[in-house]
Amino acid sequence: MSPFGRRAIRACVPALILSLVVLSANCRKSNVREAIPTGVEVIELEDGRTEFRSTARASQAAIDSGNFVKKQNTGCAAARLLLDNEFRDRGFGMVDYSRAEFFMIYEAEYCRAVIIR
Repeated sequence: MSPFGRRAIRACVPALILSLVVLSANCRKSNVREAIPTGVEVIELEDGRTEFRSTARASQAAIDSGNFVKKQNTGCAAARLLLDNEFRDRGFGMVDYSRAEFFMIYEAEYCRAVIIR
């Protein structure tokens, strides 16, 4: 290979490396998550029972801290409050949380409480 060819290749190497870095940064998994609707969903089941799904988001302070337990506590407390209000509005009385299932979504950024009545 001629000296001119080697110089041309050496001159292109930094641009090639920069291009690869930019490409790899754009191909990484995005940290942006799709927002999940919050509130209470009421689903009538075939057997006549009703399923209540309450979804709530953790507090922004808990999310910013990155602490799983804080996110879990604030998100699930909010989900419980939504269920309490829904049951009160329907005249059902207190929610029996011993029968509820809780699901963490997006590493506890959201909490979903599900109970069948």
